[in-house]
Amino acid sequence: MSCSDPLQEYTDQKRTRAEERLRRSETLMAETQRLTQTGSFAWNHSSGEIYWSDETYRILEYEQPTTSAAGPLSQRVHPEDVEIVRYLVERASHDGREFACEHRLQMPDGRVKHLRFVVRAIRHDTGDLDIIGAVKDVTEQRLARDECERLEQRLRHAEKLEAVGRRVGGIAHDFNNVLAGVLGYGEMLFEETPADSELKRYAQNVLTAATRGRELVEQILTYSRTQRGAGVSVDLAKVVAETLELIRGSLPASIHLEASVPEAPLVLIGDATQLHRVAMNLCSNAIQAMNLGGTLRVTLEAAEFPAQALSHGTLEPGRYLRLIVADSGSGMDENILAHIFEPFFTTKEAGKGTGLGLSLVYAIITDSGGTIDVQSAPRQGSTFTVYLPQSQVTLAAPMAAAGAMPNRRRARDARGLHALHTA
Repeated sequence: MSCSDPLQEYTDQKRTRAEERLRRSETLMAETQRLTQTGSFAWNHSSGEIYWSDETYRILEYEQPTTSAAGPLSQRVHPEDVEIVRYLVERASHDGREFACEHRLQMPDGRVKHLRFVVRAIRHDTGDLDIIGAVKDVTEQRLARDECERLEQRLRHAEKLEAVGRRVGGIAHDFNNVLAGVLGYGEMLFEETPADSELKRYAQNVLTAATRGRELVEQILTYSRTQRGAGVSVDLAKVVAETLELIRGSLPASIHLEASVPEAPLVLIGDATQLHRVAMNLCSNAIQAMNLGGTLRVTLEAAEFPAQALSHGTLEPGRYLRLIVADSGSGMDENILAHIFEPFFTTKEAGKGTGLGLSLVYAIITDSGGTIDVQSAPRQGSTFTVYLPQSQVTLAAPMAAAGAMPNRRRARDARGLHALHTA
């Protein structure tokens, strides 16, 4: 009869308990990493061998097991971040200090991931170098931070436009009062002056200049005056069709117009005159951007759109009327795009632009509950896309008639088509 060795039994039990504690510790570590979405890794810089935790495999989207994974991982580093990653690894290898960095991975399907690493290098007495650390996917946080910065920038821009609008509105009212006196006395002088007098021509010049000044004041007051809440049912398709009719009559032969506007009514709540200003200003800018000729494309449609970030606003999900005005002209760089809707900003020579056209467009669109997106690049043309909330209200006959412009305004807009622009 054999007797068991008490020392061996004690050793086996101790080893069993240690293995159980190790398995439990590994399980807890894996679960903790899963809950915190933080992976760990260890990389032997000399041999190239690498260990990744399960969460690291998930974050980096590699199948387990991956042999010699440092090579494939380095191939996924975003081209613009390769140098900084190489520099940080070399620095850690030399001084052994802990450091943190954030860089991008270019995934095989085209997605870009933002990863944050906390790394430390450990050099052993044997000369081997181990780089250990933790990794976390911060893509969502980065996108949220970028979106927050964009929203803050738009808020500052909107506050600046509002402040300028209040200021110029007050100045315009005062200037309008002065012009009223100039026009009144100018008309009296014109009527009282004999037809063959030189003063007759002088009086006419005074009236012409004062009338132009009054039209400029009207634009300023339109910009500073809010329109939301005072709208009626308007057929945007009819407004755009009338605008295109005016444009065709004065379009240079070198510019080709491609239009797609439905005949069926597309109704929204707004002001027909102001919406006509939007269409006219956008088309006028497009035409003037094509000095050497090109194609002007105007499209109007109704559709359901998801939530999306635009260049100058955020589109909430819903059904919208989308007006697209695109040209094949000179285009704009990023610096100009950042300022195009600011009042009095213009790229035209002195005396050839008021700098109010696009600021009026922006004010009218936002007051109508809409938003706008602008895409452009130098020598690649520009595309202005306007989103306006579609109304389910039936267009009444009197409202449809109200959508037409008076003949006097039609004539004035036709003559001044090429003057209503800013950039």
